[in-house]
Order: sequence, then C-alpha cells, then structure tokens
Amino acid sequence: MENKATLKQITIALGYTHALSLGKYTRWSTNLNADYVEALLQAIGQYGSEISRMIPPDGSFPVLSFVDLDNVNPRLRSALQGLARIQISGQLEWSIPSGWEQRFSNHNPAFTAEFCQRLTKNPKTEWAQGLSERAFALLLWMVGEFSMRAGPCLPSDYLTGGRNSLEVKPVNIEPAQEALVKIIIIVTDAFKID
Repeated sequence: MENKATLKQITIALGYTHALSLGKYTRWSTNLNADYVEALLQAIGQYGSEISRMIPPDGSFPVLSFVDLDNVNPRLRSALQGLARIQISGQLEWSIPSGWEQRFSNHNPAFTAEFCQRLTKNPKTEWAQGLSERAFALLLWMVGEFSMRAGPCLPSDYLTGGRNSLEVKPVNIEPAQEALVKIIIIVTDAFKID
C-alpha cells in the first residue's frame, strides 16, 4: 500500500468517521486508508460495470448465475442491487429505519479535491469522484452488510480458505463474482489495519 492517508484525511466532513463508527455495518470502515478506499471503489466499479452489461431491457436486476436471488436473504439481495446501482448512477438513495443516514449530507461531496483527483486517474474509480457524503456512507453500509451475509455469493473455498490479501486473484469465477470476493477481502483486511 502506498498512500497511508486515513479515511478521516480523504473525507471532507468533520466527524464523518465518528458517525461511521456508530453504524452497525460501517464500524469496520473507520480504519481504512486511501489505498483501501480506492481498492474498494475499484471493486465496486468492476461489479457495477459487469452487472450493467447484464441488465435486461425492462431494467430489472439481472439474474446472477452464482447466486439464487430467490432463495437469498432479502437484505443481501438489496445490498447486491445497491452495489450495482451506485456505480451505474453515481448516487444511492436508500433509507435505514433508524435514520442513521440522515447524519450525512446529500449535497456535500464525500471526498477531498485531492482524493477526487486521484480517483479520476483510474477509469475503474472515476465514477466515485462525485459521491455525496450520504451516498458514500450508505455504500459503506451496504458493503458491510453484504460482507456479513455473503455466504451464498462466494465459492465455498473462499469462505474457509483464509483469503486475506488484496493480491488474491480468484480463478474460474465470473468477473462480477470476482469483484464481490475482492470486496469481502478488503473488509476482512480492514479489521487488521492498525
């Protein structure tokens, strides 16, 4: 990892990381550094771009060959759809029953100008440069929720194989599923960051 800037240093809002620490599915993210945020946004971009190619003419969420959406937890299904939609539209509107997301502005950008500049240099992350504080917080929430419920979306050896590196290159799985595996790896690694 080359950039040790913390999440606190690449986000604009004062108290942003404190507010994230209060979220059930976002606590994991408070120790992220700029490299992990960029890697996470890149994996979400990969997943979203793969899903966008599979959307049928009626605009419904595509059938994924690696997960039976009819028999999966509805909240996991919602997280999978949200992770695809945010890359496609650049924003995410979603309400949490507790109103936790109301702590974040829908009008202020999530990232500093310097970090946005960094995101524009990579075609797989440039979609994220305009995220609002709220959209980024909700994205981190969905990533956390997905990561905790991801069993049906991962090959069985990824559940028990002790994968814990951003350099893991899954083989023989669909590109969208590969991106989801990378998201899980990033979340797992976030717990190890000092």
